[in-house]
Order: sequence, then structure tokens, then C-alpha cells
Amino acid sequence: MKQTSKVLSVSLTTLFIIVAFSSVSLAGNKPPVASPTTSITVVKQPVPNLDICKDPAVSNFNVTKTLSNGIATFTMTGQVCNNGPGDWNKPDDALEAHFDALAAYAPQFSYAAAGDVKYFTQTVGPVLKKNQCLTFTQKFTRDKVLQWGFAPPTAAIPANSRQMRLMFEFYVRDAQSKMGRADQPKSLDCNANNNILSQTFEMTISTQ
Repeated sequence: MKQTSKVLSVSLTTLFIIVAFSSVSLAGNKPPVASPTTSITVVKQPVPNLDICKDPAVSNFNVTKTLSNGIATFTMTGQVCNNGPGDWNKPDDALEAHFDALAAYAPQFSYAAAGDVKYFTQTVGPVLKKNQCLTFTQKFTRDKVLQWGFAPPTAAIPANSRQMRLMFEFYVRDAQSKMGRADQPKSLDCNANNNILSQTFEMTISTQ
């Protein structure tokens, strides 16, 4: 009986070893199970259409004057330039060069109160390349001018005369008048500090 139990025990042990070995062999030969993958779609952000900034500007503004027979003639010259870096190329929104002559009278010398303004507009064009400059000229005349400047402060103002100041402005803007507005596109004008120049003259005029 003991011998039979021993034989049975040995048989069971041998069978266990065979089953275990077979399991290890099968596990080693089993192909690896592929890990589940998730399909990832890469979304590319759209590249914005960047408009390169332009810088319309005025420069070299000068006013010369002559006086003959009570007629004062002023010749205004100036340049409109594009300081870049982008080209101005807007067929529907051309640049304009503006000359204004604003009069103000004693004693308040208020241009707004006088309301005496002359406007002159010249077209620069729909295209102004970076670093390109164009020169413009405009004449303005004023009659009944007695003399340049004012009488000395201690002197009485001559009868039938009046003191007057003339301010000449030269500036650039676009035909659609977007420059300088709150909703102006930044690229339209990257520097708004060089858009206007002015000169002022004093004279005595006749009231007759």
C-alpha cells in the first residue's frame, strides 16, 4: 500500500511538472497582444494673413511768402513718404496730401472761432512703396495785407486794421478717412505721430 501511494505521488508530481512546463512554453510562444491605440488627428491652426504695417508720413514741409501791393502769396511745399516697412497698395483707398490755411484774428486768436479755413487736396495715389517720397506744392493768396508781423505792444493798433495769424497745415490721410479713427487697422499706419506738420505766420491786415 505504501509503495502504491509512493508511485501515485511520483506520478502526480511528474504530471504537474509536465503541465507547468507546457504552460510556460505556450506562454513564451504566444504572440504579444497589441495594445489598443487611439487615432489622433492633428489639427493645424490656420496661419493668419498678416498685413505688413505701412507708415505714411509727411516731411520737409516749408512755406515761403511774398508781399506785393497788399497781396500776400504763400507757396507751400512738402513731401508724403512711406516709411515702411510695407508698401501702400490700396486701389480702393488712395493716399491724399492735404494743405490747409487757417486764419485767426485778435484778440482771441482762435482758429476754431474764426472758421476761416481753406482746404486743398492732392492725390498721392493708391500705391506708395516703402521708402518712396512724393513732393507736392500748393499756392495760397491773401489780400489786404498791410505788413508782416504786428505793431509793437506799446504802440496803438492802426485804425482800420486788424492783427491776424495764419497757420498752414500739411498732412496725409487715406481717402476713406480710416487713419486716426478708433477702429483703424493697425497695419494701415504704424506711426500716427508723423502725419502732420504746420507753420504759423503773423501779419496785419486792413479791415476796409
